[in-house]
Amino acid sequence: MVGSELDVLCGAEDQEELENASVPFTLLYALYAPTRWYIANTTYATVTNAVNVWFQVLASDEGLVGQTTACGHVIQPQDQFVALPSTGLCGVSVNLKAMSFSPAQVTTVEDVGPWYPNHTATKGNPCVGPADPYWNSSGVPRAQGSSCSNGAGIDLADGTFAALGFLGNSSVLWRFGQ
Repeated sequence: MVGSELDVLCGAEDQEELENASVPFTLLYALYAPTRWYIANTTYATVTNAVNVWFQVLASDEGLVGQTTACGHVIQPQDQFVALPSTGLCGVSVNLKAMSFSPAQVTTVEDVGPWYPNHTATKGNPCVGPADPYWNSSGVPRAQGSSCSNGAGIDLADGTFAALGFLGNSSVLWRFGQ
């Protein structure tokens, strides 16, 4: 394993986790599709986080301060959370990095979206379609190729958006956390 390569893609917390692991790792440092970074792998498939997969998608600022999310969270100014386009993820930990490979921001899923799932077109969301757990398939969000959306595959609460240094919709790396 080459530490300097690991520093570029992982960050200190991931590097320490991999270096202290009790199983052999091989650095892949390969890009699969334009949206999925494979960091390391192991021959032991049952090891949690044996493969750190980061998804590269467009992130948008959720806003909506004062509204209640699909997870029952009332959005506060400078709140810290993400929304992913599938149900059943409320409270799940997510790690995020700006494309500058800055330190990871850790937060949780507190909403469903952007864009999907949505059963009826509205003025605020003209996209109609089922949940889009793109992380379980191609790694490419349905919204990325949809004319009814801005292409975002993840929404960030205002505080999370600002902590990553974003001023407008931006490319972000994300993965599920521990």
